[in-house]
Amino acid sequence: MDDETTGRPPDETSSQPSGDGQSAAGGDTAETAVNTPDAGATSIMSGESADETRVMPAAGGSGSAPPLPPRPQPTLMMSRPPRQSSSTWWIVLVVVLLALVAAAAAWYFLIRDKGEQPAPRPSPAFDWVGAWGRTDGTGGGVVVEPSGKDYQATVYGSTLQVLGTAVATPKGKDLTFALESAESVGGLPGPFQITLQAGPGEDLADMKVTGSNQTTVIVPLERVAALVPVSPSASPTLSPSSSPSASPSADADQQIIDAIVKLQTGVITWATNNNNLYPTPVDVSETGGVASYVNPWPTNPYTGQPMKPGTQPGDYTYEQLNGGAGYKLTGYISKGLTYTVP
Repeated sequence: MDDETTGRPPDETSSQPSGDGQSAAGGDTAETAVNTPDAGATSIMSGESADETRVMPAAGGSGSAPPLPPRPQPTLMMSRPPRQSSSTWWIVLVVVLLALVAAAAAWYFLIRDKGEQPAPRPSPAFDWVGAWGRTDGTGGGVVVEPSGKDYQATVYGSTLQVLGTAVATPKGKDLTFALESAESVGGLPGPFQITLQAGPGEDLADMKVTGSNQTTVIVPLERVAALVPVSPSASPTLSPSSSPSASPSADADQQIIDAIVKLQTGVITWATNNNNLYPTPVDVSETGGVASYVNPWPTNPYTGQPMKPGTQPGDYTYEQLNGGAGYKLTGYISKGLTYTVP
């Protein structure tokens, strides 16, 4: 009988019964293999797989064999770039931080609104700040103070009255300023063009004054702790006193006059250091503020004790005028006379 699958006569050898007397086709577990030299193999599985028949084409078979599956085509794969090392993260962080710092610096120095900044005061090559007194004994002088980017110069007369104040501008070692004043400076009429010229040392200078008549004088100056008024004349101004006293010697009278001059110097010096306001009566005493500028405090030649306010010989009276704009100092001497300044 021909094989139903291949159409060829069955192999006689493979159809012989097995050694246990059962045919190859018998039983549920029997397996029959039919092999042909030129055709594909047919496998028949018993049991649950008996209904499945697999036909494998032989190599070089006829055109009735099923087509071969297509050969797999190469597939392009995207390769992942090599992963950066985790040890380089801090480099990126540092670069970002540096960029932020550079941006902040650019904003602070170039972009931000700096507002109105005061211009720095140019520093001259000479230290002018302080009091500069006249060296010719006529009293007065100049006081220089810092003022913004420039300086402020105040000129005082022989009795320490303020002649004028102006802004002084440095020019090298010198200070120059224009002074509007109706008073005379160095014997010249105003207004004035004044130049403070540095001297050969740190404590010497000259005041070059040019008046409205185009005349120029040079006033020598020296650095002092405080300005003082002109030295008193040998002939003081005497006036009758309402309190006559005994007749002391002329030497005692001169001692009282000299003491009043010392007190006057202390009063004016106190005013120079207190916005040009003269002290109150309580300050003009041995325990008052003026005492720091009068050392030693003068003695009353009649009593041998420190001078004190009063109207007896050797005493004095002091008055503050016009709220500190002026003053009056009176000393009591012999024969009912007084010595009054200014």
